[in-house]
Amino acid sequence: MSEKDYRATYLTSLGIQSRKTEILDIHADEIDLEKIRHYLLVTPSSKLNNRVLIWQFLLGITPPYKTVRLHTQEQLYEQWSVIENAARLILSLSSDHEVTQYLYALHLIQTGQLSLMNDKHDITCGNPDIDKCNVLLVKNILLFLKSLKLSEQYFIIHEILVLLSSVNKQDLVVQQIVTKISHTDSSLAKKFHSKEVKRVLLTLVRTCFVKALPLCCFGRLMDNVIAKRDASCLVSIGVEIVMKNSVINRSSAPADLAEEIKSTILVTQPHQSCLSNFVSKSY
Repeated sequence: MSEKDYRATYLTSLGIQSRKTEILDIHADEIDLEKIRHYLLVTPSSKLNNRVLIWQFLLGITPPYKTVRLHTQEQLYEQWSVIENAARLILSLSSDHEVTQYLYALHLIQTGQLSLMNDKHDITCGNPDIDKCNVLLVKNILLFLKSLKLSEQYFIIHEILVLLSSVNKQDLVVQQIVTKISHTDSSLAKKFHSKEVKRVLLTLVRTCFVKALPLCCFGRLMDNVIAKRDASCLVSIGVEIVMKNSVINRSSAPADLAEEIKSTILVTQPHQSCLSNFVSKSY
């Protein structure tokens, strides 16, 4: 099967019409959200010149109607001022601080997750694992937002973290990964039921495989999550990354397996073949 036929079959299985991508007028008076969602899913990464603007539309930051965009921008500016003032008062933070930590702090303040323990003004939600994952995510997402103002960067970061917050609250996605891996290779079934292994997999999912994926793959993963507004794609990618790593298949003890996941997936890039398939064929 050719790559073109593979892509058409894949999109059809997702319920997406595999039609020729139309020219997208991103500055039109009225934006068809379904049209730009389709455009985001089927357009090759190298041709996504309007990726960030499309993200803003699909995340609800920029309204699809030109007549209300100016009013929305004014509201966001007022909201930004309030959040910044809160950061100065609560954490003595200003935009002079390191941008990743600063934007994450603003997100915690806006969502009411900021945890001030023992009068220490730490930037934390009270869960170090989630903090570490979210900061890593913010750092990577910012690589796509370099051309934007700080306030514009923040609202995209905030909406993506809110979208992915369900991953922080439960390990359902991880359990799905474990189940699919067990069905694929029954010899691995017992290994993936260790709490330690599940914790490492949950770290991978929470960070959307930041360190395991090249930037281009991470960008396409974000496209998928934002377009579909869920993290279901993390299951198939998690299975693919884990199963393609031959070192994991040789592990015996759960503790060893967890350590090898950390050392081989979180530190080095796994086989490029499965990742290139994810970028070029799945979209």
